[in-house]
Parts: sequence; C-alpha cells; structure tokens
Amino acid sequence: GFKREGFDILTTLPVSLGEALNGASVRVATVDGPVDVKVPKGAKEGTKLRLRGRGIPRGKDGGRGDQFVEIHIMPPQGADEALAQFMAEWEKSHPQNPRGKGAA
Repeated sequence: GFKREGFDILTTLPVSLGEALNGASVRVATVDGPVDVKVPKGAKEGTKLRLRGRGIPRGKDGGRGDQFVEIHIMPPQGADEALAQFMAEWEKSHPQNPRGKGAA
C-alpha cells in the first residue's frame, strides 16, 4: 500500500534474494499506475529508491513530491536441503556476522 509523508509517497517493494543480488527490473505501483524500476545489483534490505515526481501534486506552485520505494528482501520460497547445504558451504569461505560491528 501507499503511505503519504507530506508530498511524498512511501511504499515497500518485496524482491527475491536473486533479484537483490543480481539486480532486476521490477514493476512498481504508483499513484499514476505501474512503472518499471531498476533494482540495483547488490541491493540491501531497506535500500530506498527514489522515483522523482511520482508523489502528490504540490498545488498552485506546480511540481510534485517523490515516491520512495524501500527494498524488502524475501526469503526463498520452497527452500530445500540443497539450498541449506549450499549456504552452509558458502559461509565457510564467506563468514557472515550480520549482528557484528559494522553490520547494517
């Protein structure tokens, strides 16, 4: 759904892990109808994309606010043992510490 903040619109965009890692073109709803948005390669959870001029009209002064689209990475559906094993092996050579110092 849409959330309004002043003249801006805020929305959330669910993306797959693959779309976040590899980048993708994804259709996003705006108040004027759907538009295609480029999810940047390596997008992180909470990354905000700005769609200029896709917000609320400012009235007599002209112009419009923007729409901000926040990336929400969804876990893989139907994840199986093969994916779990792949991740366990991958993390051996790519240690992850999402709660450690410097983590987003």
